[in-house]
Amino acid sequence: MLLFDPGDRWRFLHKGWATFFLVATAVAIGLRWWVGRDAAESLTGGSRIGLLYGIGAAALIVFTVLLAGLRWVPKWWWIGSRKSWLKAHIWLGLLSGVLVYCHTGGLHWGGFLEKILSLMFALTILTGIFGLVVQQILPGRMVLRLGCEIPYEQIPHVCKRMSEEADLLIKEALSNSKLPARTVEQLQSFYETVVRLCLVDGQTKAFSYAEPGSVDYVFGKVLTLPGVAAVNGALAKLQTMCTERLLLAEQERLQDWLHGWLYLHVPFSAALVVLATVHAVMALRY
Repeated sequence: MLLFDPGDRWRFLHKGWATFFLVATAVAIGLRWWVGRDAAESLTGGSRIGLLYGIGAAALIVFTVLLAGLRWVPKWWWIGSRKSWLKAHIWLGLLSGVLVYCHTGGLHWGGFLEKILSLMFALTILTGIFGLVVQQILPGRMVLRLGCEIPYEQIPHVCKRMSEEADLLIKEALSNSKLPARTVEQLQSFYETVVRLCLVDGQTKAFSYAEPGSVDYVFGKVLTLPGVAAVNGALAKLQTMCTERLLLAEQERLQDWLHGWLYLHVPFSAALVVLATVHAVMALRY
């Protein structure tokens, strides 16, 4: 599921949430400054106001992590739509960064654990922002480059069906009595080493991965074989299949980028929760 509608990309600003974020940020930083302006010493994370900011940041982090479990919650529950939670996940996740900043009193990293915790928090935020940017750019590129899009889960089924159809086409074509024996041999080799590998894997040494137009050049050389005009119809269908398969390969590659950032964002988020829990226990205990 995309975080935002690609056709309305700039509405990802979500004016209501953006306004809330800006106001909450101003209040949080302003309160931190107001409380600490007359303090004899700079406020730390262990001070009363510092602890309050830390608790607030931890609560927001836990809330944003709960999004991962939302897929197992029955749709009829009253907790709201997934899209609403995604908006909250983004803006409250950013707000937790503001509260962490206030909790630490600025860029005061603390000990080794705090440094690692700060690194995990920064990586979580950065990978989330990267995913947000990717999901704004790639869907539009997919529409422009591919023209149409097959559901990602259906691509293996579509490719299997194309390869089965291609097997029947080449079998029928090679049985044509008008083809010279040498041409039959070359077509068989071309199909096994180029066409079928393309249909199965989405790329071969003969075809450029991202340039379906190169299919025309490769098939153009095949059409110069002696007597091949007798099976031009079958070759034309195979050429179309190869072009479509390369487009599907491009879609697979873009889909990997579209969702691949989660393989970084989720582990960083999990590490953040664990380290934050350890940090809280140690801070309260010692």
